[in-house]
Amino acid sequence: MCGNMKKELTQEIQDFVAGLRNSIKTRSFIRLTLSDYHGQEQDLIKSTVRLVSIKGHGMLTFVNSYSTKDITVNYEVPRGLGMIGHTIQNNFSNAHLYTSTIDTHLTRTGDGPWSLLASKASATGEPEISAAHDRQKKRVIDQKQPFLHALGITDAEHKILPSMNDKWRQINRFMELFNDAAQDAGITEEGSLSIADFGSGKGYLTFAIHNAISSRSAPIEVTGIEIRDDLVKFCNDVSAELGCKGLAFRKGDITSYSPDRLDILIALHACDTATDHAISLGIKAGAKVIMCAPCCHKEIRPMIKPPEVIKSLLKHGIHLGQEAEMLTDTLRALLMEAAGYQAKVFEFISLEHTDKNKMILGIKRRHEPGRQEKCLAQIRALKDFYGITRIKLEELLADVLPKP
Repeated sequence: MCGNMKKELTQEIQDFVAGLRNSIKTRSFIRLTLSDYHGQEQDLIKSTVRLVSIKGHGMLTFVNSYSTKDITVNYEVPRGLGMIGHTIQNNFSNAHLYTSTIDTHLTRTGDGPWSLLASKASATGEPEISAAHDRQKKRVIDQKQPFLHALGITDAEHKILPSMNDKWRQINRFMELFNDAAQDAGITEEGSLSIADFGSGKGYLTFAIHNAISSRSAPIEVTGIEIRDDLVKFCNDVSAELGCKGLAFRKGDITSYSPDRLDILIALHACDTATDHAISLGIKAGAKVIMCAPCCHKEIRPMIKPPEVIKSLLKHGIHLGQEAEMLTDTLRALLMEAAGYQAKVFEFISLEHTDKNKMILGIKRRHEPGRQEKCLAQIRALKDFYGITRIKLEELLADVLPKP
């Protein structure tokens, strides 16, 4: 990923790396993200750099995110700092340094000149070395937040209730993904923001999202959509009691809610084709981020006609079910990419509603010539191979995608 190390660094990159060095020296460093990759590694999307403590030694950890996996590489701080400048210059078009005092953004378009911009600090995190490898992980959310007690996650002394440990872990993991996705989608502190959480239940994640963005100066609208009247009332009562401006809960489901505007769509336990309706709604609304945790993959399984070469593999019911699940979500990801999104399918955390632990994440991207045609060709090939005659999401996107 480092590319040619001999080319002299531009002044802008030298200044950026100097700022990075200083942030580590002054213990104000939170994280560094490198995006818009144009190097030779296939499917690399971005790299996130953090400080960690491993056996008492400070290390720079690079988490390289690919379409289907993350690979972590650790370097001693001097070596990591020595390679970052050339890594940026040779392989990325965007670098964003987050510290507790200032944000610094290094960017360029194509082969044009680099621009170095500074703005007020926006990131949340630990402005010191994280000993994540040596001690219990620090959480994204402050345990003292009032909504945690109101929802029964913490007691009066702000301690996590033993019965809510799994929920607490799930909320924090989700918020890590949410923050990274918003950043990748280019969502900044400026401008209004509209978010819908479908199947919001008791509102754990909906309140967490609102808490994370409530300090924005621009207007926000966070809406939890839930079919059960008692939960809608409960969440609205809590929101009113806590004075959560811009947060509301409504009765409905994915098929009945039509927002005027939608920047981020979340649907974390949409059963079977409800996931397809959620993805379709997000795409048609032009959402910058789509986050779905699918379950109950029922549509495609009865259609599968295993080719001769894999009949012995899929004659077992458990294998057929796993294949149907993998095929369904692969086709969903390809359809999202055909509609202009960078799609990623990865492991999440099992929800209380289902033992599934998969998430489909879509980030809206600028048009890439030839990308749509390539994705549609892959979809046709998979359908032909397995004998699939129809896909719900493809039907829902019939007015968005070109006719076969």
